[in-house]
Amino acid sequence: MNVLLWVLQALLAVAFLAHGWLFLFLTLPGIRRVMPWLIPWAAAGLMIVMLGATILHGMRGEVGSAITTAILFIVATFVAYMRWKVNPILPRLRA
Repeated sequence: MNVLLWVLQALLAVAFLAHGWLFLFLTLPGIRRVMPWLIPWAAAGLMIVMLGATILHGMRGEVGSAITTAILFIVATFVAYMRWKVNPILPRLRA
């Protein structure tokens, strides 16, 4: 049983590491300035996810998690608006 638990822990670690890399790659267009229009769209997608998570946690009575996801929703909304309208990242100029 101990070996099974260690294997499952390792699989969870790999899954969350892969998930973290996915979020890192959402920021690469902005860092590299290649297709920077993806940044506000990615933030808008995260807004949808965080809104759903806030509603779910609220319905379950998980106040702490609902507050956390609501804050993340607000941050994603701010980034989406700012990168779309106020301060967009300009594409890299071709040489």
